[in-house]
Amino acid sequence: MDREWFEMRKVRRRYFSKAVWVPLRASQIVESIGKFGHLGHREEFFGAGSLAIPSDQKTKAEKLTWDDVGIGFDHTGYVQNETYTPADEYEHYGGNFRGLHLVLEQRGNRAEHNQWHLHQDLAITLRLKSPVGQPAYDGQGPTAG
Repeated sequence: MDREWFEMRKVRRRYFSKAVWVPLRASQIVESIGKFGHLGHREEFFGAGSLAIPSDQKTKAEKLTWDDVGIGFDHTGYVQNETYTPADEYEHYGGNFRGLHLVLEQRGNRAEHNQWHLHQDLAITLRLKSPVGQPAYDGQGPTAG
C-alpha cells in the first residue's frame, strides 16, 4: 500500500475555517481501486456534516466529533420526556449544547433513496432558489437566485 495515501496528508491539511466554500453535507467515494474484500483494494471516502451554533457555544462545538455531527444519522423529530424536538434541531447527548442542522436527511424506504434538504431558513436568508420546474435538490445543489 502506498504510504503517502495511507497517511492522508492532503486530507489532514484541509481546514474548512479558512475555505471560501464549505460543504454543508457530503457523502462521496473519491477514489476506489481494486475489488472490495480483495488484496490491493483501497477506497477514499469524503463525508461531512454541519451545524449552525450560537457563537457563545463555539468552544463546546469544537469538541464535537464525526460521531456527533457526521452523516451517520438521518433527521427526524421526536418526543422525549413530553418535549418535542424538531428534526432540524441538534441536541448533544448531555443536553447542554444545541445547534441547527443546515442540511436535513429525510429517510426513504427500500424503493427510494434518502433525500437531502437544505435548511429552509438558510435557503431563504441567502436567497437560494432551484431552477423553475426542478425539485429543491436534484443532486446538483441549489443555485443563487
